[in-house]
Amino acid sequence: MEADRLDTWTHPTSAEPIGFSSHPTQLDCAAMQEDRPISRIRLAAWVRPTLALALLGQACGPLSATEVPATFAATESPTATESAMPTATPRPRPALTPTPRPTATPDLDRAGLRTEDLPAGFESFQPADIGLNSALLRDAGLDPWTTFGFRHPSRFQFVVGFASWLPVPTSREAFDSMVRAPEPLARALLAGAGASAPQGIRPMTGLEDLADSAGAVTADFLYAGVWFRADLVLFRQGSVGALLLVGYPAWDRPLMATTALAELFQARVEALQE
Repeated sequence: MEADRLDTWTHPTSAEPIGFSSHPTQLDCAAMQEDRPISRIRLAAWVRPTLALALLGQACGPLSATEVPATFAATESPTATESAMPTATPRPRPALTPTPRPTATPDLDRAGLRTEDLPAGFESFQPADIGLNSALLRDAGLDPWTTFGFRHPSRFQFVVGFASWLPVPTSREAFDSMVRAPEPLARALLAGAGASAPQGIRPMTGLEDLADSAGAVTADFLYAGVWFRADLVLFRQGSVGALLLVGYPAWDRPLMATTALAELFQARVEALQE
């Protein structure tokens, strides 16, 4: 058959043409009443489904349920079943915990002493070279953030310093405990440097008001068969804890007074936190 003609076509089991006129209401009812589903399918493709049902009912009389093409079978929409809305259970709001504001960490490297702060002849060196490394300090209860060290080769003097950031009250309290009793720290530092146990540990005066908390001791120790003296100063300014250790032969004087070095160190630490 020709696919482009819509007015006539042939049933696949019969040579009789099945047709309808150009007007959609003038249907061949005899053909429609016979069991020729192919015509109904063709009809479904030609007219809108709702219009096709109306035309079939008007022209050919009511069709039985089995004669209605499957294409036009009405599908009932499911009836919505009303159900009770669930009752929302109020949830308690969690208590808001205020987030602590971060505190800026000062650049502690800028607080340390420098070569130009000391008399001529001092040169820079690493405190770890004489056993005063970070592991030793941590074992002693310190957490150094920055270190500095200077020595005078011909006068056998050295200046070593550390600074730590103490952001919480518990860390500041722990540091203040060492300030009030610096003797154990002095023993640990000298033992780490390979010196003998300190002899005659005694407090140094004049540094009690150096910072928010401050303390100092001096002691003699034996190193490589030579007696030396060590001045240990501990102070805390705000959230920074600092340590200064000055060593020199027991028969000599420090080229720069320990008190003057401690005051310069404290002033730089304080300036960082302003």
